[in-house]
Amino acid sequence: MRHCLASLFLALPLLAAEPWQFRYAHQADQKPEWTEMGRVPAFAIAADGETIGSADAPDGRCRGWVFAARPLVLPDPPPVRLTAELEYQTYCELANRSGEFYLFLATPEAWNALATDPAKGAHFAATRPPTGMLLVKVNSQGEDVPDWQDSGGLAFPALPEAFRKAPQILAGVAWGTYHFNEERGAFRNLRWTMQSQDDLRWDFWQALDLDRPELAAVRAAVAAKDEPAAEHSLAAYLRQRATPVVANPVSPAAVSELHRADETLAHTYRLAGCPVYTFADGIVWNADPFNYNQWPVALNRHMEWRTLAAAYLKTGDEKYAREWDAQVRDWVSAMPVLIAPGWIEGPFNTPGKTSLSLDAGIRMGQSWFPSLAVFRQSPSVSDAALVAFARSCWQHGGYLMRAENYRVTSNWGAMESNGLYHLGVMLPEFKDAPLWRDTALDRTLAMMDAQVYPDGAQTELASGYHGVSLRNFLGVMYLARANQLAVPADFADRLERMFDCYLHTADPELRMPNLNDSGRGDITAYMREGAELFPNRQDFRWAAERRRQGTEPDFLSCVMPWAGWVVMRSDWSPEARYLLFDAGPFGTGHQHEDKLGITLQAFGRLLVTECGVYAYDTSQWRKYCLSTRGHSTVRVDNQDQNCRADRTQYRAEKPDTYGFFDSPACVYARDTHTSGYGDPPDRSVQHRRRVLFLKPDLFLVVDDLAASDDREHEAEIQFLLNADSAEADQTTGIVVSQHEPGQPGIGIIPLATDNINLRIAQGETEPTVRGFIPNGFEKLVPAPAVLYTRRFTGQTTLAWLLVPFQGDTLPVQLTRRKQGEAILRLGDGGEARIGCTPTSLSWADPKRAFFRQEEPLLPRK
Repeated sequence: MRHCLASLFLALPLLAAEPWQFRYAHQADQKPEWTEMGRVPAFAIAADGETIGSADAPDGRCRGWVFAARPLVLPDPPPVRLTAELEYQTYCELANRSGEFYLFLATPEAWNALATDPAKGAHFAATRPPTGMLLVKVNSQGEDVPDWQDSGGLAFPALPEAFRKAPQILAGVAWGTYHFNEERGAFRNLRWTMQSQDDLRWDFWQALDLDRPELAAVRAAVAAKDEPAAEHSLAAYLRQRATPVVANPVSPAAVSELHRADETLAHTYRLAGCPVYTFADGIVWNADPFNYNQWPVALNRHMEWRTLAAAYLKTGDEKYAREWDAQVRDWVSAMPVLIAPGWIEGPFNTPGKTSLSLDAGIRMGQSWFPSLAVFRQSPSVSDAALVAFARSCWQHGGYLMRAENYRVTSNWGAMESNGLYHLGVMLPEFKDAPLWRDTALDRTLAMMDAQVYPDGAQTELASGYHGVSLRNFLGVMYLARANQLAVPADFADRLERMFDCYLHTADPELRMPNLNDSGRGDITAYMREGAELFPNRQDFRWAAERRRQGTEPDFLSCVMPWAGWVVMRSDWSPEARYLLFDAGPFGTGHQHEDKLGITLQAFGRLLVTECGVYAYDTSQWRKYCLSTRGHSTVRVDNQDQNCRADRTQYRAEKPDTYGFFDSPACVYARDTHTSGYGDPPDRSVQHRRRVLFLKPDLFLVVDDLAASDDREHEAEIQFLLNADSAEADQTTGIVVSQHEPGQPGIGIIPLATDNINLRIAQGETEPTVRGFIPNGFEKLVPAPAVLYTRRFTGQTTLAWLLVPFQGDTLPVQLTRRKQGEAILRLGDGGEARIGCTPTSLSWADPKRAFFRQEEPLLPRK
């Protein structure tokens, strides 16, 4: 038998000398068939003195959570906080996949709700604990820890009332394993410390570096245990210090900002695209008046504090300073640093919710310190407000340092590390400031490698969040420069590729494509920063100045081999013809089921589009925007793509050219969707899309579908149009978007119509949502979704010519089509001949010629 030892060495006088108790739970993704196979956390527990070990099953079936706890009797009055420290080891037979450790506290009710039978455990996720449980991560899943590792002090949030009223609680360690392989985990020397409210209050003063000469008055007051004097001395110091300085200062308000500042005085808020809301009886920081969690998210980021500061700079009116003072004191009193989307005024999560550590980073990196820089010398700002500000910042530092609040591959991590770096720079008076600063810089450098592909795209593959990460990476650099602090010499150079990403994917309006959870953001502000950081990049200057200065880029079409974006463009003018082909990976966050989707722009108008970002709610509209139904690609058997279930598709592990070919006459690329359709995904059908740009004005889209089974399937090819309506000719299958005379439009010409059905869905909600595009963050408007469907067995190939035009009639006419071939009459009178089979594609006209052979999707028989 292989042994999976969890050695529970405990030197814990605070725990009653009672036998260890054990409970079990399944991982959150446990499947019933795994449970039936016996792949459950059936660890055999053995005791040997102070050592408690768990023995894995002989075939490595153990998977899930085991909890070991003893009762912890709380004194009267109960503590407000518990901290713990331990040593631990982990091992997994799979490389870099060791299980994870958590410390936990549980009320008796929560403990008794856990299973005593491993096979009957409920699903459990440590990031979403049930009511009555608090967890703090000791070690994340990942690399083995072969030698004893000291966890350092790990603090639980302030104990909720349910814990403080309980005569005793359960305290111990949770160990979670994810695999069907041998795993070992061990811990020892678990020590608990209880802290009263008074302890916590004085912890703050001891956290200051009181040996600094400028804090001599604070040191004397702390030594005398004279907290009012300590507060007055610290506030006086914060008012007069000249450094450090912020790198994102507030500017005097414009007229519109003055209006918003006056609304803030009245506690009137315009947040997250929701209607205007006024608090009648003071701000309730955990309010969610629209049942939409992005509203309280925005409220608790405190961007209005910058608005108050801007108004104060403009007018000098102390009413803005008085409001800032009141809001600082009120928020610090009412809200913990750890805020959960349940918006409860308490330091704990509700079931199904996770804490928002990114908001702690945003407060520290964007809104708090610029407002402090403006208000700290105001006579209307109290000592109490300044000390509350500093105390909360110290708590933010501890929170952002926690391992579970570091996400190396996410834009969240960028925001959190920027906030942590601001703490380390802006509050050097704390002992931990160098640690905060160094940790944040190390994390930022790691993220620049981990979440930015070599081609410059951020791995979430959402253009808006590409900007979020870049903005926060820059925030670290700008703050360091403003305060003459060292960063690696190549820090800025490592970001050049992220600016390049904007330029390579920019559409003719100099906007980013609305991929995944993103809108069509203007790139000029970013390119202005890029031009300042890299003055030799005259192409950045060209984009920053909207073509008025600098040098036009020296490329047109391109492939981003890691992001999988293929851009086909005719020129760099605002009237250019432009197509983006979304091949490549799914993305590591904010993903949409849009594999092989396209967007197309011509003559200054977006013609073929996709849904892009929608409000982060749980509505059918959000689900539609994330689904294949909201994109210009292919569905099979009335099912959406399911890349989400295929984690191998999330991230590119190597570059791919996607068959990219560029010549003076044409551009070509292709890729294949293999992750299936439906839930669970049916992978019996593969879809390959081939895109050919016939410069300067025609786009040929070829869809190959191949089924590996003998069943009949139905393919649905959608083109989502950015138009008020569209007209379809059911005889020819040709669709033309409705447009004003002389305005840009698009025609879609199917090059084979055998057994094809055509309909246009627009503004449908039954049986499911079809035919909408976003118009703002949480608004949708009806738009024509052109749907071609065809039933097939084995394999089929379909082709569509997309013709952007400006005149009153479609400038291309279909004169003949038959299996695998079509002939077109072009606008200049020339004739084009197209050949299309599952393995070949050809185009020939008087000006252009192309031929490409591809491997078959199905093995040759």
